[in-house]
Amino acid sequence: MNIHEAVDRLEYLIAHSRQIPLTRTVVIDQEEALACIDDLRLSLPDEIKQARWTLQEQQRLLSEAQSEAARTVSKAGE
Repeated sequence: MNIHEAVDRLEYLIAHSRQIPLTRTVVIDQEEALACIDDLRLSLPDEIKQARWTLQEQQRLLSEAQSEAARTVSKAGE
């Protein structure tokens, strides 16, 4: 389960829980809520690794493009 799915599940759990009359307080299933939190904890490292890789790849591609642009400008000036 990824982070978005776990958050969606937790949101659904809260939105569909029994509300205490005349309050905005809801009663949720503790076990199910804690399971959602565990899923978030387990998913987080993978999501962070993927985000880091994406940022590194973006930086690498940008660097390559800048190098190529500099070579093109240099050749045009010759």
